[in-house]
Amino acid sequence: MYKESSIDEKDKKRLSFLIIYRVIIMTLFLGIAIYIDIKKQGSSVSSNTIYLLYSIIALTYIISVVYALLLKYYKDLRFNIYLQLTVDIILITFLVYFTGSFRSNYSLLYTLVIIYSVIFLGRRGGLIVASASCIFYGLLLDLEFYGWLPSISFVDRDYNVGAGDVLIRVLVHIVSFYIIAFLASFVVEQEKKTRYLLQEKESAFTQLDLLFRSIIESVDTGVMTIDLQGRIKTFNRAAEEITGFPLRDIENRQIEQFFPEFMQFFSENKTTEESKNRVEAIIKTPRGEKIHLGCAISPLKDNN
Repeated sequence: MYKESSIDEKDKKRLSFLIIYRVIIMTLFLGIAIYIDIKKQGSSVSSNTIYLLYSIIALTYIISVVYALLLKYYKDLRFNIYLQLTVDIILITFLVYFTGSFRSNYSLLYTLVIIYSVIFLGRRGGLIVASASCIFYGLLLDLEFYGWLPSISFVDRDYNVGAGDVLIRVLVHIVSFYIIAFLASFVVEQEKKTRYLLQEKESAFTQLDLLFRSIIESVDTGVMTIDLQGRIKTFNRAAEEITGFPLRDIENRQIEQFFPEFMQFFSENKTTEESKNRVEAIIKTPRGEKIHLGCAISPLKDNN
């Protein structure tokens, strides 16, 4: 079984990448916004707006440095995750507020926070973050609509919207946030299940491989296997004692380099039954001694 919200060393690496990606994404989004504003308004663009966007970029850089230091010196990964989630939601809310609230497209950034919260904290964490995003975004629009937020003169605002418009926009965002949380959690859970099943298969394969090797190493008869390219793949303890060649010297090497006498048995077009018959060969040991070997050669067949 696996824990849905377990945090391990992989999450520490993911947090490190998240810090870098956050800087890149925020710079990209805000850079595009600045470019669009300049192109659309030309020289009449508000310098205060540009300064605000640059300030948000600088604040993102500063916070990212703080995150990196906390990740290095404060080992509680769960605290780091929740801290980044909380600060990101607050920053996005301020960004939405400073860029027009109702008309701001930066509310899409909430979805990024929801997605990576699911990656770190599972479905429950994603739903909590989705709920927090809904609350922050809904409160922002409601407080602005009823005039309970202070007005910022250098940001153009459109107050010609009705209560129905605000309600519909809030509801659309709420539904979108929860749908994204459920879809992201479904994908992440499937990925975890697949990874868990793969680990089980790898574990079973490893145990089978160990069993195979233990059986081969336990027999007193020398056993050697080669692949279709003539490379030596296994060479058990008895084979080492009989021939004098250690496995480390011949593994994955061509058989003709060490046992050219065997090549005559592979070059001949023998049937399976004929190949199982006992044959004899004279080989040279690493010391130059000649020894007589009796052996049987058999093909190892798979489904193909």
